[in-house]
Amino acid sequence: MQSRFTLFLAVLMLLIASSSSLAQEQPATPAAASTQHAAPAAKPPLTPAEIEEQQQKAIAAYEAGEHLKFVQATMRLLNARPYEPQYMIGMVVGSALVGRPKTAYSYMHKMQEQGLSHDFNQTADTESVRNTEVYDYLNSLMVKAGEPNGIGKTAAELPESKWYPEAMAWDNSAGRFLVGTLEGGTIYAVTPDGKVSEILSSNSKNGLRAIYGLEVDSERRRLWVSSTASPAFGKLAEGELGKTALLEFDLDSLELLNRFEPPADQVPHFFGSVGITPEGDVFVLDRLVPMVFIKPAAANTMSLFLTNYQLTGLRDLAVTDDGKLLYLADANLGIMVVNLDNNSASMLAGPESLNLGGISGIDLARGRLYLLQNGITPQRLMSLDLDVSGANVIKVVPLASGLELYDKPAFGRVQGEDVYYFAGSNLLGEHADKFRPLVLRTPVEPPEDAQTPEERLFNETHMQGKEPSQNPD
Repeated sequence: MQSRFTLFLAVLMLLIASSSSLAQEQPATPAAASTQHAAPAAKPPLTPAEIEEQQQKAIAAYEAGEHLKFVQATMRLLNARPYEPQYMIGMVVGSALVGRPKTAYSYMHKMQEQGLSHDFNQTADTESVRNTEVYDYLNSLMVKAGEPNGIGKTAAELPESKWYPEAMAWDNSAGRFLVGTLEGGTIYAVTPDGKVSEILSSNSKNGLRAIYGLEVDSERRRLWVSSTASPAFGKLAEGELGKTALLEFDLDSLELLNRFEPPADQVPHFFGSVGITPEGDVFVLDRLVPMVFIKPAAANTMSLFLTNYQLTGLRDLAVTDDGKLLYLADANLGIMVVNLDNNSASMLAGPESLNLGGISGIDLARGRLYLLQNGITPQRLMSLDLDVSGANVIKVVPLASGLELYDKPAFGRVQGEDVYYFAGSNLLGEHADKFRPLVLRTPVEPPEDAQTPEERLFNETHMQGKEPSQNPD
């Protein structure tokens, strides 16, 4: 059997390619862009170039059999990207190779606490730390964590599988979801009971291209759409590739009212998710560079609101109902919380059981933050209880994970007693040739009979007449 650790090396190579691409996309002088809000001063994390350097060192050391150097390089990577499961896996493997079983168990326990799944029996590199109660118990729990758990029912299926949904918003005034697609730049109305109808599509007047963000302002009767001329749209006119804009539509007539483009700053931009405050200020994030733009309610122009090159890549955003906090989901570093009252920012903190890696969508409701994670194993939907400040997680609750329909789930919205979200992420999934544009529905509260991996493992061993191993704690 091929070593499981080969996968670790392959993922490292993919991360290297991603980091190199990001480094090329960023301008050479970040200070050239004005910053109105920034994260608190702290020791800067590794730059993309430094991440690539450490990854290369880790790979070279592993292949050369220099296990201590491999551990040292992997530890630096994990310190810089604390939510990255592959670096935790590397620390377990490296610790086993240098004869440090307690350290290996410590990282296994950390992964298990965070609900991550991995089978360390799939690589011979862990043989030195196997055959103990601690190892067998932790590894069994992590294998168990990868099994399907929770509820994810199909709420709707869009009529054309080739149209690739990417954005979702709730239109409270009409009691419907609005779903935007990449190919064709089409917007559908989707009712909670699954009825689907097309309400708007790209034409020469509205200039819609691939849709990456949607938000409804019911009070002001506005529909905000972020659109980019990307290859996923289909046929593009000559010279328009890469053009991005925030579009303002009349919610009732669906007539285009305004088009807002990023400033001509010689930096490529790619508008994504959109958020609105109660006052009508509109935020839109940039997927290409770590920037957020704002279209104030009282202004008819767009400007740069935030840039922070310690972030690695913004994936989604959410605004609290009172308009005081803005949450920005980063692809690698977790979630930045921006206080819009006092112009401060910090990274969302929480207990040891919190892992904020691989986020593919966030939403806020009832003092909770709901997030989808498709960049870790298992792919999952989580609910996070927040403290009164909104900057700290006090409880982590898994709602659904590893479901059969999951193929990189993304971009959810909470409505009523359920979270609605896409089952897959378009061309990025493992089954792109069989992609189904499904909207799934998962209750905001786990079922009363929901069981943790520990409970499921205990029940299975008990039913087999076996005594479960002791918890290493």
